[in-house]
Amino acid sequence: MIRFSPSFQVVLAVLCAVFSFTSCDYLQAEITWLGAATTISTAGASDAQAVMNNNDQVTAIWIDGTDIKFTNWTQSGGWSAEAIAVAAGGAVTSPRLVMNTSGQTMVTWIEGGTTLKYITRSTFSGSWSASASVSSNTLLGSFNELVMNTNGQVIAGWQEQSGTNVKCLTATFVFGSTWSSPVSARGYPSI
Repeated sequence: MIRFSPSFQVVLAVLCAVFSFTSCDYLQAEITWLGAATTISTAGASDAQAVMNNNDQVTAIWIDGTDIKFTNWTQSGGWSAEAIAVAAGGAVTSPRLVMNTSGQTMVTWIEGGTTLKYITRSTFSGSWSASASVSSNTLLGSFNELVMNTNGQVIAGWQEQSGTNVKCLTATFVFGSTWSSPVSARGYPSI
């Protein structure tokens, strides 16, 4: 039997609860749960992401229609009520989430229709910031990824396409500062 720490069990429970799994057999392990499963989202949730920092704080996000919803968990307070982090107002896919040791959180997602998609972001430091674009709003953005290094620097990566030309871009962010200008990871090769 594999035993997971209580905090890791919370992250697994988030993913199972958001996707309404009744068991996590795909883990090929016996999991000792802390208690009964807790539903943290309404029906219809998709694209769940959960992160945990080394202070055992957990934030979970998911897409519900055109909204990105969230909840937070702490050992002392349990789950917060489900709430809207971002009311995007358009098609939303591929949310990505990171959190630092202070509980500050960054989420990016792809927003837009079939001909124009762009990478958008919001931060959480007690409340969610207004959303803002990270990528160009004039090109087709896709393949959104988000990571945080040990210094708390957030790095977003995505792909932008103009016709048959594609370029991979990155931008960085540190809480309390602003986003760097996007930098091309490579030129515009033809597909």
